[in-house]
Amino acid sequence: MKKKIIALLTVLTLVASLSACGKDTTTSSNNSDADKRIAELEQELEELRAENKDLKAQLGDTSSTEQQSSNETESVLKTTIESPETSGVCGADLTWSYKNGVLAITGTGEMTDYSSYEDTPWYDLIDKIGWIIIDEGTTTIGINAFTSYNELSKIVLPDTLTSIGDYAFYECNSLKEVIFPKSLTSIGDYAFYECNSLKEVTFPKSLTNIGDCSFCACDSLKEITFKCNMPDDLDQIWFRYDAIAFAEGTYATEDEELRAIGELLASRTIYYTGDTFDELINSYPYWSDYGVEWIKQ
Repeated sequence: MKKKIIALLTVLTLVASLSACGKDTTTSSNNSDADKRIAELEQELEELRAENKDLKAQLGDTSSTEQQSSNETESVLKTTIESPETSGVCGADLTWSYKNGVLAITGTGEMTDYSSYEDTPWYDLIDKIGWIIIDEGTTTIGINAFTSYNELSKIVLPDTLTSIGDYAFYECNSLKEVIFPKSLTSIGDYAFYECNSLKEVTFPKSLTNIGDCSFCACDSLKEITFKCNMPDDLDQIWFRYDAIAFAEGTYATEDEELRAIGELLASRTIYYTGDTFDELINSYPYWSDYGVEWIKQ
């Protein structure tokens, strides 16, 4: 935008200079044309300045909104851990606190893995927890930690997080957004299975592994962005559900089998960088037929 304004100012100056230089030698008609062009350029310049001002305001609003969100999170976290309704431990050096629909995890290190979501220490709050704040210092989210928390709509993840366990947010149907930190390297099997309110996700450059069916049955998920190379175990991320096993000989031809796989695909747009996805993309000829669009950035 700044370059465009400078260029327009240069043109405007040049036209004005030429007009001034030619006043003694050109006709009044030519002078009139030059004046008209100058007026047009001045109008265009004013419009660009106004547009630039609006863009600056929008950027300022975004920054302000992000700061307000951060301040709100810090305030809620402080209130929750200072005067919890109930609390306990969830790791060797991690504690949890609950108050007014908010579950806060604080401390350092790994969260406990649970054999079942019914074994989690906050299971009795399953119908009350709507917001989870995991504070800086936590490095993992345990297996089955928040399975089937249908009231959960918001999670805040720390920049220290490296791993999300299997089934961690399985069937959290009200979860609308998840922002993965730049430190994240692994997402477990079925971690976000059937999170039907998720609309888009961005995987950070640090990510190296995505587990089986980690985002299967996420019906509203229409946009995926990979800032990383193609992670390991990516085979089922774009399918509607876990039904990809085909017995040999079931289909008369390979094309019929490929079409059968296509029937399971969820329609979505996938953004990626680099060339690590190319082999996968080229291995299946019917992506677009079933609504999957790959866009290289």
